[in-house]
Formats: sequence, C-alpha cells, structure tokens
Amino acid sequence: MTTLPTTPDARLSVRRTAVAASATLSVLFVLCWLGAWIGLPVTHGWVKLFTFAPVGSLHALSQGLGWSIVIGGVGGAAAPFFYNSFAVFQQPDA
Repeated sequence: MTTLPTTPDARLSVRRTAVAASATLSVLFVLCWLGAWIGLPVTHGWVKLFTFAPVGSLHALSQGLGWSIVIGGVGGAAAPFFYNSFAVFQQPDA
C-alpha cells in the first residue's frame, strides 16, 4: 500500500497534477459529449460549461475538449501551488 509522506517538505508536483487534471476533465467532457450526442438529457450542462456550440456537434467536442485541457491545466497547477505554499502552516510531528 502506498502512503503519502508526512514531512513538511512533502511537495506535490505542479506539472503532474496539472496534466492529471487536464486528462480527467478531458475524459469527463468526452463522456458527457458522447452522452449528449446519443441523446441523454443529463449531460448537456457539463458540455455547456466549456462551449456555446450546439451540444452534440463536433464543434462542441473540439472546442469543449480544448477548454477542458486548458481549465484542467490551470486548476491542476493552482492546487499543488497553493498546497506547497501553505506547507509553512503544518505543525511539526509530536
């Protein structure tokens, strides 16, 4: 079993989490676009977060996928940046 390090110098990789978040949002977007393309009424809201194009169109897929990559990268880079920045607030182990 893998355990996370608990030392104050345990840092998260900004690049790795940015790529992981981009990949995650991209997969979610494609799955929701596929759902909208086949007519499921519950997936259109996620698609509309990333594009103004008609929900089931190829234009929506390409534009939404691009924005998913960008937004995932920015969000994925911000989280470890702040996590690593706030390491000064960690209490030393007793």
